[in-house]
Amino acid sequence: MGYNLTFWTLKIINFAQGDLLMIVVMLSLSFGILWFKLPMVLAVIIALIIAALFGVLLQKVAISPLLKNPSSSGWIVSTMGAGIVLQSIAVMLWGTIEMAFPYFSGKQVIIKISSATLDMQWLIIMGVTLAIVLLFEIFVDNTIFGKAIKATAADKFAARAMGINTDKIVIFSVASSSVLAGIAGVLIAPILSANPYMGSMIGIKGFAAAVLGGMGSTKGALVGGIIIGISELLASGFINPALKDAVSLLILFGVLVFLPNGIFGQQYYEKV
Repeated sequence: MGYNLTFWTLKIINFAQGDLLMIVVMLSLSFGILWFKLPMVLAVIIALIIAALFGVLLQKVAISPLLKNPSSSGWIVSTMGAGIVLQSIAVMLWGTIEMAFPYFSGKQVIIKISSATLDMQWLIIMGVTLAIVLLFEIFVDNTIFGKAIKATAADKFAARAMGINTDKIVIFSVASSSVLAGIAGVLIAPILSANPYMGSMIGIKGFAAAVLGGMGSTKGALVGGIIIGISELLASGFINPALKDAVSLLILFGVLVFLPNGIFGQQYYEKV
């Protein structure tokens, strides 16, 4: 969903998304445990605000100036570069040692279903994800601001001509995209642990899910993520555990070659 928001309003892919996810996790851990001993909820909120501000700064400094030339693809390098900068700063601040991120329940809770076991954190992830998707769909379809986002996504120049402040819409989408990355990070961190490199592979998997579902489609991102997750588990369990992280790359390659619009993506035609 974070990738989709920036794609909607800017028609670009923010390749720093995974590292924004990582920086929220590391800042939350630092504010809550390592540095200031703040309540974890407050630490996460502060980290999300910082991520939103960084996302807006990235859009102002490294993305928008490069979009003045429609044929330029410099935003690819600038967003990748921003991700590398974030990763380097994280290594300098926290080193490369993996750190445990606290569970929301205070400790790991395992649910037993017959002979199978399930980490409670996975249920929390699924619940929060569904809630965010539903709330976002309601917001976009039933509020004036949400409709302004859709108008800006459809045609920024026409939306501006109709009196919509498209600059405000872009800032909102970039900040929200960064916040979504951070929420994903703090949800998955208790299971994966926290380190400066955690965002790289998660970012690739998120991008693969968005492309598989169809760029710009919220339900597509959800379905794409489920398909990739199930494919990873099947490949790991029935073929080789070493293939787990390679599956998303293979799916991404296959989609780009054989299904470039994704499952729910639409093909647009433009007269020139």
